[in-house]
Amino acid sequence: MTHVLPRVGAAILAMFALFATVLVAIPANAAPQYQTNASIDSLEFQQDEIKSGSVARIDGTWSLPDNPTTPAGFVVDLPAELQGRVDAFDLLDPEGVAMGECTVTETQIFCDFDSQYLADNPLNLKGTFYFWVSVQTETTETKEVTYDFGEVSDTVTVTPPGGPCEGECEWKGQDSYKWGSYDRENDIIQWHVNIASPAGGMKGDQKVTVTDLGGENIELIPGETRLAGTNQFNENGQPVGWGPKPEDFYTVSEDGSTVSFTSEEGWVYAVIYRTTVTDGGKAGTYTNSAKFEIEGEETVIKKGEVVRQGGGGTGDGDEGSTPTPTETPTETPTETPTETPTETPTETPTETPTGSPTPTDSPAPTETPTDSPAPTETPTAPAPSPSETPTTPGPGGDLPRTGVETIGTLAAGAALLAAGAVTLMLVRRRKISEES
Repeated sequence: MTHVLPRVGAAILAMFALFATVLVAIPANAAPQYQTNASIDSLEFQQDEIKSGSVARIDGTWSLPDNPTTPAGFVVDLPAELQGRVDAFDLLDPEGVAMGECTVTETQIFCDFDSQYLADNPLNLKGTFYFWVSVQTETTETKEVTYDFGEVSDTVTVTPPGGPCEGECEWKGQDSYKWGSYDRENDIIQWHVNIASPAGGMKGDQKVTVTDLGGENIELIPGETRLAGTNQFNENGQPVGWGPKPEDFYTVSEDGSTVSFTSEEGWVYAVIYRTTVTDGGKAGTYTNSAKFEIEGEETVIKKGEVVRQGGGGTGDGDEGSTPTPTETPTETPTETPTETPTETPTETPTETPTGSPTPTDSPAPTETPTDSPAPTETPTAPAPSPSETPTTPGPGGDLPRTGVETIGTLAAGAALLAAGAVTLMLVRRRKISEES
């Protein structure tokens, strides 16, 4: 008993050690495993110059070999100096069909291709993709930086981040303008419509009306329009300390598009609109215009633009060639012939003549050849022996010439020879059989 417990304890410890080893061996964020990996043919920053601490877009191209084995896809690990902006998007073919799906994390981007799409379109598979990153490279001076993405790399100019204002920094007021920010998680754009103001703020008692004119692929959210403002300024005269104005200070139209109010002395204002993106971010870039009507000033229309800092991509392939089946001809059945049994020939004994046969009267030929000698002896066999073959061409035997062509005579002779050969073979076979 004292030996068993230590052994059991040792075994348990060994099992825990093995389990811990397995856990350590499994990476926390294992990249997807593919039977076929797409090639990354290029990865390039959209801009040649980027600022440290800013966001930047990267564009890439990919390709797959013909007839890829599935699952198929690709993974791009990001350099430590670039942090991916978390996102997910489809790779769309020319018909708008999703042929793959991509995911962007803080450390990598990976794309999975649809297996059925690859089966239906197995040739010339290629496409594009783009995504956004935050530039983490720290620098105090402008420099060239090469970012390595594994298969490819790209070199861009990185500038220092913006710092405190240097030189002429006094705020001299602003014109009316519009800008926005994209909420990628909810596909909502928040638009900021800044109203023209001189340095130190607006004059009091000015009637102000701001109207949102909308834009493509966006829809205004009526209940979320509001007015913000401030009367605080920093040492350079820049407005600071922005906050919402009380709801009883301004009016909003029922559809949320128009805001009206009367200005206060020394205040700076901005109207905030929120719109829903109706295409799921596919357009990538969204514009929106606003009309500014300020009492005593010219009415102006300003347009703002927002870029969705998320990803997107394309993909396409060609169908494989389908062989045309060859029609198999229907064979016309033929009747199987019935084999006729071959009768075993019997040997025909040769009759020995008792005397010279009496020739029968035959019509005299019209012309008797003078150079054909008369046979001296009637042969007993059907065919003449070599010694009896006449040297002069003519009919064999003692029969008169009847006009039969020579070729017929030769054919008959050949047939007789063949019959004789067959008979001789049968006789030999029977003799061998009797002897055995």
